[in-house]
Amino acid sequence: MTPTERRLCDAIERLTVNGVSPSYDELAQALGLASKSGINRMVTALVAQGAVTSTPAVARSLRVVPVLDVEVKRLIEANGVAAVLRAIRPHCRVHAGDYVRQAMNAVEVDDVYRAMGDHR
Repeated sequence: MTPTERRLCDAIERLTVNGVSPSYDELAQALGLASKSGINRMVTALVAQGAVTSTPAVARSLRVVPVLDVEVKRLIEANGVAAVLRAIRPHCRVHAGDYVRQAMNAVEVDDVYRAMGDHR
């Protein structure tokens, strides 16, 4: 993530009020950009990276994904669920499988439990 993309994420979080994210105009103004096209390019890149979510065809639907969740997804893609669970399990106050399932949203529940050696 570039420093400008990080500033954009900070602006989205800072300017979101009552669950309504700022408009592209408001974001451009916050970052000191002259046009919305630069914001659109950055938002598109951040969505592709998984750092921001946006509901298609819904205005003001930007949400910043917590950095830890993005990092967990990257680790799982690179190393697999089992390796990530082994690494985080000793450090989790909650059930590691629950955290990884929540962070991933795409991992099958049975895959997480199988990787942990737990059977329900």
